[in-house]
Amino acid sequence: MRRILYWMTGIIILIVWYPVEAQNLLSGPECIAFDSLRNRYLVTNVGNGRIVEFDIDGNQLDYWGPTHPGYALGCLIEGNTFYYSSGDSYVYGVDLDTEVENWIWANGMGMGVDGLAADTSGYLYVVGRVGGNIKKINISDKSTTTLVSNGLPDFPQELYYDAPNDRLIVCSWSYHAPIVAVDVNTGVITTVVNDNVAWRDGVTMDPDGNIYTASEVYGVVTMFENTFTQPPVTIIGGLTGPSGLEFNWRDSVLVIPVSDIDTVLFLSMHDSDDDGVYEFEDNCPNIPNSEQVDTDGDGDGNDCDNCPEIGNSDQANSDNDILGDACDNCPTVDNLDQIDGDKDSIGDICDNCPEHANPGQEDSNGNDVGDPCDYVCGDVDGNPAVNILDIVYVINYKYKSGSAPDPLESADVNSDFLVNILDIVYLINFKYKNGPEPECVVW
Repeated sequence: MRRILYWMTGIIILIVWYPVEAQNLLSGPECIAFDSLRNRYLVTNVGNGRIVEFDIDGNQLDYWGPTHPGYALGCLIEGNTFYYSSGDSYVYGVDLDTEVENWIWANGMGMGVDGLAADTSGYLYVVGRVGGNIKKINISDKSTTTLVSNGLPDFPQELYYDAPNDRLIVCSWSYHAPIVAVDVNTGVITTVVNDNVAWRDGVTMDPDGNIYTASEVYGVVTMFENTFTQPPVTIIGGLTGPSGLEFNWRDSVLVIPVSDIDTVLFLSMHDSDDDGVYEFEDNCPNIPNSEQVDTDGDGDGNDCDNCPEIGNSDQANSDNDILGDACDNCPTVDNLDQIDGDKDSIGDICDNCPEHANPGQEDSNGNDVGDPCDYVCGDVDGNPAVNILDIVYVINYKYKSGSAPDPLESADVNSDFLVNILDIVYLINFKYKNGPEPECVVW
């Protein structure tokens, strides 16, 4: 399976589950079960022994179900019942519709029950941290057998039923403990991998048979192919206390409770553009970009960035012309050609004086014509009228070191791109000899 994944030193895909002012009900989230029929998640908590309900979008709703003393630990949904293990060494079953407790298994007293799994034949499996037991429980009548009484690594913590292989995958909360498989019929234990990742506190599987495990102390979630013959792939690292995992098969979402910071992460494990990068970390999830180039570092890959050279994480594009506002020389009017004749960074279509550089777009009289373009041809002193004073002004400029006309082309009344004696004569003829009107051109 082709995957390009990266070690992440911090949580960059944290979803905010609730409004800032809302109370965070989580207290050491330990395990999550996805209720596909009701579009929600149920989360157990070791800190207060409560179950918290989340909607499909990850918003905390409220506490759910009954309250029991002690920790709420492993969990799963089987049929119409939510099962969870508790610090008082019981396993409880709660009706998903009524929230009424309708199933209790008490034979786990004293064995430190934790992880739960269910097979396809009506059996529930519960692991005991102390003593390394796995009990096999007939859900219908609660009759119980011991599937494993010894031989597991120290402090087995979580287990998952691998249906294609009719086995349990078991992880342990101890130093460098191997991941083992347990035959659900014989109880035979087989080591499947020992990758020296310690203190595992979560295991789940995706529809392709890939196995995901979480190391609470190392802060990493890794993925193994079902055969465990390939090196593990790091899905995400830099977490603080990832614990019991869940994979939402319907929506292809890996859900990670992060117990030490009382939050939950949802990672979309789709790869819609088939570029080898999962959506939760793909900076351009709809266009293949396996290199993930992001020149401006704004979180949007160049191939998806409407302004790849300038940071614009909001991707604002007011005129919908493909170019982001941060790169658009006329962000309010569609101008994909970006023509800017006077090179003042204001597109001609938006420029109040496109013939003269005026990046400040000054318009003193508010007539929507920029000051450098707002003049009367021949009115060189800006009074505004063409008269003897303008003739004197040009004479002073040319022959007495006077101030230059502003703009200079207002004195080029004969349109030859020069200001000289010919313009003075032109103005005299215009004013006093019925000569032609001044005709200035843009320089």
